[in-house]
Amino acid sequence: MRGLLALEEGPRIDFDALRLARRERVVAMMEENAIDVLMCTRQGNTRYIVGHRPLWRAVITPWAPMCTFVRSTRGIHLVAATLDDGL
Repeated sequence: MRGLLALEEGPRIDFDALRLARRERVVAMMEENAIDVLMCTRQGNTRYIVGHRPLWRAVITPWAPMCTFVRSTRGIHLVAATLDDGL
């Protein structure tokens, strides 16, 4: 039952399947527009692709490079830093 949420009423939600379906839609759009690497700089966009729930940190701004998604490998690289001294 990994990734399932029991609701008081209605069916269960399979979050793993939801994330995979969203990611496949992103890959399809990337292929259609010939985009190899997608940089998501907003938490909502990152959450759509990855499904993560970030912990609140005062130093992270919504303008930091939050996620890089590579189409060819389906690689997801999460970054949560706003420092200019390298990652």
